[in-house]
Amino acid sequence: MPQEKPDVQQKNSEKARHKWLKALLILFGSILFLLITGWFILSAYIQKHKQQILSDITEKINDHISGRLEIKDMKPALLNSFPNISVQLDSVILVDSQFERHHIKTAALQSIYVQINLLSLLSAHPNIRKITLHHGKIELFTLANGYSNSYLFHSRSREPGQKPNRAPSLHLFSVENVELIILHQPHHKRFDLNCNYAKIKLKRLGNEMHISSDLSIFVRQLGFNLAKGSYLQDKEVSGNLQLTYNTSSHQLGIRQQQLKINRTKIHLSALFDFGQRTPHFELRLKTPAIDYNTGLSLLPQSISKKLSKIAARNPVSVAADLYGGWQYPDTPLVRVSVDVRKNHITSPYGDLTNATFLAYFNNHLQPGKGKGDNNSGIFIPHFKGEWMDMPVQADSVRLNNLINPQLQANIKGQFPASKLNRLVGHSFAITSGDVQFDLSYNGPLAANDTQAHNLQGFLLVKDAALTYLPRALKFSHCNAALVFQHNNMLIKTMQLSLGKNSNIALHGKAENFLSAYFSDNKIADINCQLNSPKIDLNDFVPLLTSRQGYKRTAQARHRRINDFNQKIDNILSTSALTLHMNIQNLVYHKFKAGEISAQVTFDQNGIAINHTTFTHAGGRVSVDGTMEQSTGINDFTLNTQLNNLNINKLFEAFDNFNQDALKAQNLKGEFSANIRLKGKISAEAGIVPGSLNGNIDFTLNHGQLNNFTPFVSLSKFVFKSRNLDSITFGTLKNDLIIDHGKVYIPPMNILSSAISITIQGVYGFQHGTDISLEIPLRNPQKDKERIAQGLKPKRNKGLIVYLRATEGKDGKVHIGWDPLHKKRLEDSAQSP
Repeated sequence: MPQEKPDVQQKNSEKARHKWLKALLILFGSILFLLITGWFILSAYIQKHKQQILSDITEKINDHISGRLEIKDMKPALLNSFPNISVQLDSVILVDSQFERHHIKTAALQSIYVQINLLSLLSAHPNIRKITLHHGKIELFTLANGYSNSYLFHSRSREPGQKPNRAPSLHLFSVENVELIILHQPHHKRFDLNCNYAKIKLKRLGNEMHISSDLSIFVRQLGFNLAKGSYLQDKEVSGNLQLTYNTSSHQLGIRQQQLKINRTKIHLSALFDFGQRTPHFELRLKTPAIDYNTGLSLLPQSISKKLSKIAARNPVSVAADLYGGWQYPDTPLVRVSVDVRKNHITSPYGDLTNATFLAYFNNHLQPGKGKGDNNSGIFIPHFKGEWMDMPVQADSVRLNNLINPQLQANIKGQFPASKLNRLVGHSFAITSGDVQFDLSYNGPLAANDTQAHNLQGFLLVKDAALTYLPRALKFSHCNAALVFQHNNMLIKTMQLSLGKNSNIALHGKAENFLSAYFSDNKIADINCQLNSPKIDLNDFVPLLTSRQGYKRTAQARHRRINDFNQKIDNILSTSALTLHMNIQNLVYHKFKAGEISAQVTFDQNGIAINHTTFTHAGGRVSVDGTMEQSTGINDFTLNTQLNNLNINKLFEAFDNFNQDALKAQNLKGEFSANIRLKGKISAEAGIVPGSLNGNIDFTLNHGQLNNFTPFVSLSKFVFKSRNLDSITFGTLKNDLIIDHGKVYIPPMNILSSAISITIQGVYGFQHGTDISLEIPLRNPQKDKERIAQGLKPKRNKGLIVYLRATEGKDGKVHIGWDPLHKKRLEDSAQSP
């Protein structure tokens, strides 16, 4: 029996639970029945007393506004607020007294859902628990004539002593698909917001109204000054906002909290002061990571368009502060800071990689000049990154005036010189060395801006090896110190090595260097002093060739890099370079000169040589000339004065002037001449055959002709005793004419120690030689004796031998008899 007691107790417990459950179900069912019954009763009451209730609601609302409210219909909406009671107000329209003139409805809503305590309608103080605005537009405006509809939301004036009606209490407020427009035409202001949804909770604590809102708003525009554009144009804003409105100070505050603007997380804090003394707003936006272009799209186009010249590949951290007033003109003060960490930045002056910096934007740089583009700027206190693969640092970068942007920057860098190839790869190929620079730039941001560009600082190149590609000149062990002053570049020192030329020193100045870089219509004027103990011109032969076109490397195909290369190449190709040379010794093939003082100018047309003097072959030479460069063949002019040159050394230096009839070993004497020549020279620095034209006015003193083959051959037949293998003669003069590579020799009398000769005809450097020789058989010594005795010489007495030197089939010059010498002499002696 004792074992059965637990089972009895368990059964009793279950019966008790069933009783309580049954009681609860009966109670719940009763309550539900009463609610449903109440709903139907209340619904019937609303339908029966619709006009009375609608009139009461309209009267209560009109009592708190100064306008005309129209509600077309009202009907129960019980299911919308279960278990509460709601009514739906259809086609709600609010207009001001001037509506017939401007035809702008202050509010036009498809419906308003009002959740009320229906029993409170029986009392004098209706209790409205929630209002929902659905589908429509609300527009607050101030027209151009100053008229505003804002008075609609001011309470009507009361009679003296009359107590105002107590406003219905309101705890919940929601908006669905309602557009809000705030327009102020005199101030060029327009705010256009479309509220997709907003669920607002209201709680009053003394003078403070605490507002909690879960919202989604499409911002068409926030135009504080429509002439400058709009903020947040066409942006989706969503999130949960906690606001506080002080009814005493008329301030609406938003503590820092998070919103989403087009899915980008934004931290927002704000203060809107609607007070009478200093109405204004303060707005702060901050995001730890935002796409640069997205960030620009939040700003007015007038600002974003200027800032779009710079772009960031990766997200950046941004903070923006806006401070503005409600009075006109009230362009807000805007301050933006951008934190960039190891980012890729694109700018008008090339790409920046691994860039780290803080940038600050301010639209009110100088007090008293207003808040606008012309008083806006960007400041970067420190920058570190790589520009065109070159590590650089910048201090105090400023970009002022967004209408005509002016850039101020101090840039430093130190890196291997080969990294410059990406920047100057069209003109130079650098294989070794180091570069260091410290530059300060002040000038327009846009490369094609016509305003003055100012560059200060230095560029150092140490032990570099490079090739100047357009001329194929290979330099080694190059050292340079370049100083930039305003628009000019100073070449303080430059040491170059080229082939056998190991010690070439340059210094000088490039005037208008920056103008030539930034403008295609201007050229730089480069003036330099060149000093060297010795120069071998054979290494400079590529200067005679035409400039070679360049091929774009893979790195240089970038548009901005290509532009930079083209500008540098344009400076080098179009600028005028004048070299004042002071060279101790100069060598070119067999030619040697000393004490060279020269002025050589290189420009886009060619080379000009002016005021050039040097010693050569025991005498002195003065040279002026030009060479016009073209593809392959170059035209040149040459004006030369030779004073007392050793003629055999002269012939040796010029390789016997490209002929083999009369060679250096055959000649002795002091040669002087005025030479005026025009011709063509090849890319290999050789005279183009048949191209020479001009004349040579020469004098030969103390001349001697040794082992001259034609005379040695002649001695086998005549004048065997006159020693024709070594002939001396006194002063010899003539004015030779050169035409198309042939030398026309006017009649020239040569009185030598062995024979007297009259020469005239044509000598061809390549072919066409035809020279007549008139040789009296009378011994010249007898004439000398007669002259010594005071008697006249008998030069035309006795027999005369007529010879002719012509070019044979073998290409060599042969001397033979000339029985018809007169006619042929007349033909051959005719100058061109």
